[in-house]
Amino acid sequence: MQMAKRKKYNTSRIKQIIRQISGKFEDEDGQKSELIPCAMINGSGDIWCWSLEKKEMIKISRGIKVYILDFEKDEKNRYMVYDGNNIFSIEEDEITEIGFN
Repeated sequence: MQMAKRKKYNTSRIKQIIRQISGKFEDEDGQKSELIPCAMINGSGDIWCWSLEKKEMIKISRGIKVYILDFEKDEKNRYMVYDGNNIFSIEEDEITEIGFN
């Protein structure tokens, strides 16, 4: 049985999201960086998603803001997202892009 290849994510994009969340809009070189729009997990209650870091299912609250790390979907047709604490995979129909709200 062949194991699925683990996809690397863009660490510079995560750093940019962290700076944006903390209110800093310049990179390490003092250059203004492009804002990354956010999305929201649809519904209320909880959803179980695959954590790429922990290699297990994690419980995530619906209605929270997430940032899409990569618009290329994985082999199960999911996006890789970051919520400020976790990196996890989620199906496209579970999220709605909300821009800069």
